[in-house]
Amino acid sequence: ELFVRALELYPGFSEASFGLATVAAAEGATTEAEGLLRKVLAETPSYLPARVSLLRLLINQHRLEEAEAVSRSFD
Repeated sequence: ELFVRALELYPGFSEASFGLATVAAAEGATTEAEGLLRKVLAETPSYLPARVSLLRLLINQHRLEEAEAVSRSFD
């Protein structure tokens, strides 16, 4: 709830989107988590926690080619 409220007040608040993604992933809502993580990275490409979380999510789903593409974007 607090993350949602933070985003209502500050729509570009990457940390709040990341928090929502973390909660979604913990609850098993991986599609939602992935969308939020990709949104964070589109807005803030250097946000390392989101990139690492997205990598973990993709690897856990055996989507290795996508994970490899995300890891290449570290450069």
